Amino acid sequence: MGTIFSAVARSLRRLGSPVFIIGGILVVLVGLVSFALTRPRLPGPLTMSYGALLTAMHTGQVDSIQVRTGSEVRAWLSRGESGAKQVRIIYPASDASPLVTAAAAANVGVSFLPKPIDITLVIGLLVLLTGITLMAVMVRRQLGGGGMSGDAGVTAATTVTFQDVAGNTGAIADLREIVSFLKHPQRFAAMGARIPKGLLLEGPPGTGKTLMARALAGEAGVPCFVAAGSDFTGTYVGQGVQRIKGLFKKARKAGGAVIFIDEIDTLGGRRGREQGHNEDDRTLNQFLVELDGFDPSVGVVVVGATNRAGDLDPALLRKGRFDRSVTVGLPTVSEREEILALHVRDRGVPLDPDVDLTRLARLMTGTSGADLAGLINEAAILAVKTGSTTVDWSHIEEARDRVLLGRAQEGLAVTDHERTLVALHEAGHALAGVVFCTADPLHKVTIQPRGRAMGVAFF
Repeated sequence: MGTIFSAVARSLRRLGSPVFIIGGILVVLVGLVSFALTRPRLPGPLTMSYGALLTAMHTGQVDSIQVRTGSEVRAWLSRGESGAKQVRIIYPASDASPLVTAAAAANVGVSFLPKPIDITLVIGLLVLLTGITLMAVMVRRQLGGGGMSGDAGVTAATTVTFQDVAGNTGAIADLREIVSFLKHPQRFAAMGARIPKGLLLEGPPGTGKTLMARALAGEAGVPCFVAAGSDFTGTYVGQGVQRIKGLFKKARKAGGAVIFIDEIDTLGGRRGREQGHNEDDRTLNQFLVELDGFDPSVGVVVVGATNRAGDLDPALLRKGRFDRSVTVGLPTVSEREEILALHVRDRGVPLDPDVDLTRLARLMTGTSGADLAGLINEAAILAVKTGSTTVDWSHIEEARDRVLLGRAQEGLAVTDHERTLVALHEAGHALAGVVFCTADPLHKVTIQPRGRAMGVAFF
């Protein structure tokens, strides 16, 4: 039994979740009940009748008795039946005064014990309380840990500015206009201009949409409330609606703020869509009402980010709600160079003079800002592993191959015939590129297996 409990305890420590811990306690309690009901009973004292006890007391065979009111009486005999020294009498009566009177008449000592606790009842109550606590914890976790309203929208640090964002000059220019709205809303209101309520950032993953929203709040000097579209979905009716209300209430109370909702397509998906839910539609309706309800002069701007703009409900994108849509695309060559230089500068990466960021930017066609950040980080890790004091081009080259293709497959069983076929194939790519695409020079051709590629020709 102890081994089982130890195994359960080790499993609970690994899981760590309150739900699993309480569930484990429930299992242990059920095991205790089962053990208490099925464990073998040790032989107790012999049982005699109440009348036999009175007779034994009158004949002087009883030394003393111990009374447990409403349960039993135990008697110590000077000459017990079958040599027994102690006997037990079932005595469920709540009044033991007749027995005490008879004992006093027979000069038998009497002592009293309190009524015993029903251990089965106690364990049953513990199991019930544990079950109720488990259900309460599960409901609380489902509701977001903060009651029915939940607490959607975490206040993010607003120390980031546009100086910390590189690339996407067009998108940043649009965001700078929003900064003017947030800093001086009265000036635009006096001119009769309507401040945009919503701004949609649309683009592939990893292009810096979240960073731009935080930089927008940092430039304007207002709080930034960050939430995800999935924060407003739930099982219980009215849960998402209450969270929407709570989020906008916090933003209004701040007097001016940026509400950033990442993956807004989860919240603002088309109503009545397949695999949708009525509660999702009600949550979106409340979101639309909140967008229409607040005064633009308050200085609250909602910024949504998505890479699936086609899934959004048309009512969300109309003027007066999300007034502007900014496309945040993959960076160009010059923007990739700016992003690389920014990560090198902010992280303090010591680059060797042979590292050409312009050349590296040309080699990273079609990558996002997140890919470039991962490239610099991977190169720095490789430099540490090799014991180098600077990041040189060999580290950059290996990191680039890892980011684009994956780690080199060492020890892969490849026959000489297969190597010859791969070499001829990649040589064909290289020759075709050199002859017909002179504007895009050949960078490297290799038959080193990486990821799912047996070889590659880089231009």
